[in-house]
Amino acid sequence: MKLFIPTLIAGVALTLNHADALNVKLYGVNYSIRKGPEWASVDGKCKTEAEVAKDMETLATVTERVRINNLLDCNVSSLVLPAAKKAGLKVHLGIWVSKGEEQMQNGKDQLASLIQSGLYDNNVVAVDVGSQSISREQVDADIAVTQLNSVRDQIRQSGFDTPVTIAETIDTYVANPKLTDAVDFVNIIYFPFWERVQSNEAASRVLDRLRNLRMTAELAHKNIEIAETGWSSRGTDPNAAVASPQDQARFLLDMHHVYVENEIPFYWYTSSDQPWRVKEIEANFGLFTNNTLKPNIDQLNITLTNANFIQNEATSLYLSESVNEVYMWEKSNDTMATEEQVWRWNPDTQQLRCQSNFQCLDAYQPQDRGFVHMWPCIDTERNQKWNFDPDSKQLKHASYVGLCLDIDILRSNRIQLFTCSNSSLTQKWQFFEKPSAY
Repeated sequence: MKLFIPTLIAGVALTLNHADALNVKLYGVNYSIRKGPEWASVDGKCKTEAEVAKDMETLATVTERVRINNLLDCNVSSLVLPAAKKAGLKVHLGIWVSKGEEQMQNGKDQLASLIQSGLYDNNVVAVDVGSQSISREQVDADIAVTQLNSVRDQIRQSGFDTPVTIAETIDTYVANPKLTDAVDFVNIIYFPFWERVQSNEAASRVLDRLRNLRMTAELAHKNIEIAETGWSSRGTDPNAAVASPQDQARFLLDMHHVYVENEIPFYWYTSSDQPWRVKEIEANFGLFTNNTLKPNIDQLNITLTNANFIQNEATSLYLSESVNEVYMWEKSNDTMATEEQVWRWNPDTQQLRCQSNFQCLDAYQPQDRGFVHMWPCIDTERNQKWNFDPDSKQLKHASYVGLCLDIDILRSNRIQLFTCSNSSLTQKWQFFEKPSAY
């Protein structure tokens, strides 16, 4: 375990190279070939081959993968596959599933055609069999698994080992454990935006909602991806969160941290605004408008901070989080329990954020034995401001001068604020950098 040099704790944040657009590459972005409503003519509804090619070139500036949830709509798969490959993008395909067998069979026929023509190759990174088809009550879980196995067999018999999965809600996966057993990886559709959560709390909500399913998937040796998540930049709805450019950018920023830190890849919904949609709030989930990156996204600078374990010298125990509470515990080797002991220091905001729940260390009682807990990160919240003194090894509260992070050994190692004392070992902390392959 590498000791994290104290002089670096207060000031280091890894800034990735600035690019012409985003300064990072997103894991993936959802793509729609539609440019008009369902009732429009083909020319008014569907993008042309040239328009799709231009879209792929544009998306390649911000991501490495595109996802489509339908093979047949506007001939999308036949147009996207060659254009994405030419632009250097991988493709996540989807077969749309509804009631009855006809649409499923049409999807399988199209898949066979793609394979036979050579458009389907190793540039395809995954295939969904259904997108919320169970939660939309189009099929039940048993039929969904049967459909999944049928498509997987078709792909394997064609000589490809592409992972095959089902894109569904968290609740659907939890209620139907057979889905986790059947898929090659768990693929989730989840929008905290539609739960009216504030944007600075949304990534924390994602991790909280995924907690139990992640444990189940880990036991089954299955990875988790998020097939769709996003945030609108404009419009209002009584059942939605605040839609604004700033809130959209904040959620994208935080979700990129979740992807990198917690190893939960996600596909942003969606690539471009869709002005043809009836509701304004549903029309503005895109990263782009008319192939131009939105200013709130273009100006976003995503930085990654170092991951640290924080050990108390008096007890040799580690600062830990569980169910949004903070406590001291022995070093863990379990994957998810380790996340509860990993802390990210942001020198710009003076916040300590726990990796497991995307919340910040917060103290709201400026007094001896003042309560310390976890709270949604708010950059301007004075209760969340801390400074590490490398000479005294103390975590000093930046707002409540003279108070330090302390533990009360006589009260089961309760974490608290207490008057700073250079002689108190319960106030001395060591930061150890988490190895990248830990």
